[in-house]
Amino acid sequence: MSPYNPDIPDIQADTPAPSPSSPSASQSTPIPSLKEHVASERQRSAPPTATDSPASSPTVELDQKLVALRQRQKELEDQKNQLEEAARRKTEYHSGRKEMEENLIRGIGILDEELIHARRELALIEKTLASFSETLSKVQRLNHESWAAESYATELTRALTTLENARMEWNSARVKLPVLEPVSQNIRSTKASSDAQPASALLQTLESFSWSKILRLGLFIHWPILIIAFFTLLIFITLLFK
Repeated sequence: MSPYNPDIPDIQADTPAPSPSSPSASQSTPIPSLKEHVASERQRSAPPTATDSPASSPTVELDQKLVALRQRQKELEDQKNQLEEAARRKTEYHSGRKEMEENLIRGIGILDEELIHARRELALIEKTLASFSETLSKVQRLNHESWAAESYATELTRALTTLENARMEWNSARVKLPVLEPVSQNIRSTKASSDAQPASALLQTLESFSWSKILRLGLFIHWPILIIAFFTLLIFITLLFK
C-alpha cells in the first residue's frame, strides 16, 4: 500500500459511491485512477511552450526595431561623413582662394613696378642710343686732314670741344646705365665664355684683362670668403690673448 500524500486529493472520498439502484451511472462515468489524476495535474501545472507563449511576437518586433535602428545609425554616420567632407572642401576652397588672391595681388604689384622701371629704363636706353648715334656722327665727321692751315687752331679747338662733350655724355650714360661699365661687360663676357668656350678660351680671355681688372674681379667674386676669414682670424686672436 502506497504512503499517504496530502497534496493528492482523495479521489475516492470526493467521488460519490454509485448507488446500487443506478447501474447505468456507474457504467457511463468511470473513476480515474491515481496515475491518470497525477498526470493530468502535472500537465495542468506545466509552463506553456515557446510556440504557445504570446511573448514570441514582441521579441520579433524588438529585433526588427533593432535592425531598423542600426540601419538608421549607419545612414546618420554616412551623412555625418558627407557633411565633414563638404566642410573640409569648403574650408580648403576659402583658404586657397584667399591665398591665391594675396599672391596674385602681390605679384601684380611687383610686376607693375618692374614694368614701370623697365619702361623708364627702356626710354632712357632709347634716348641714350639716339644721343650716342648723334654724337658718333659728329665725332666721325671730324677730319683733321681737311683743315686749312690758317684755321687749324680753330678747328682743333672745335674738335676737342666735340670730343669733350662726347666724353661727358659717355660718363653720364655710364652712371645712369650700369650695363655700360667695363666690369659688367667683362663679367658678362666671362660668364658667356665659361658657358660656351673651353677652359683655354677662358684663360685667354683672362689674360687679356689688366691686373687691376683681374684684382677687382677677384675681390668681387671672393669677398664673402675674405670676410669669413677675417672674422675667423679676429676670433682666434681674441681667444689667444685671453
